[in-house]
Amino acid sequence: WAAWITEADFAKLHKYKVNAVRVPVGDWMFKPYGPYVNCTEGALEELKRVLDLAHKYGMKALLDLHGVRESQNGFDNSGMMHNLEWTEVPAWLTSGQVSFTHWAVLQPGWLGYFDRKQWRTTSIRWKNIDHTIDVLCEMTELFKDHPAVFGLQPLNEPWQETPIGPLKRFYWEAYKAMKRRAPHWKYIMSDSFRPDVGLWGGFMAGCPDTIISTHLHQAWMPAQPAINFM
Repeated sequence: WAAWITEADFAKLHKYKVNAVRVPVGDWMFKPYGPYVNCTEGALEELKRVLDLAHKYGMKALLDLHGVRESQNGFDNSGMMHNLEWTEVPAWLTSGQVSFTHWAVLQPGWLGYFDRKQWRTTSIRWKNIDHTIDVLCEMTELFKDHPAVFGLQPLNEPWQETPIGPLKRFYWEAYKAMKRRAPHWKYIMSDSFRPDVGLWGGFMAGCPDTIISTHLHQAWMPAQPAINFM
């Protein structure tokens, strides 16, 4: 960990006039469970070291809960990669090579059980949601007074089939929990890969310091002008 992000990295960012960083963390760092027990000792100390470096070089930091129990999107960057199927000859491989497909068979399980045959979430896992709220409370308590931290992203990229009602309820509860502890923080919510004014327009209207975040992953889609996302 100490070699993964170094002071030299922050010095270089400072040289390029970067003034803020987004720091991804996993829920297992704060409340270890399952295979993560005893595997992340020292992680919180390393996180504080990174935040201290951000402050030293005049940067602000956004704490981003990037991975949660049973995965909010099924992607490997959430800390768990459910499901894969071996296949042959994807377009980018030479004929005859064997590889696997993952995105086509995603199975995120954080918010509930997703039935791929019915193509819908058939049950909600409130225990997972409550666990995530507890983790966010602990994150906020630990770093509410850190001079570098300006806000919280309660969940990175819940996938686009996440039921919108329970997701919005989670956002509400996490916002209230954060504001009770760190009223000065900003609150940045992922649009769940759905940059739709019909879904998000007016949501949490009147609540201070709320922001909707859209991630434009143009590495996996044709380049598009900005107007397409507005």
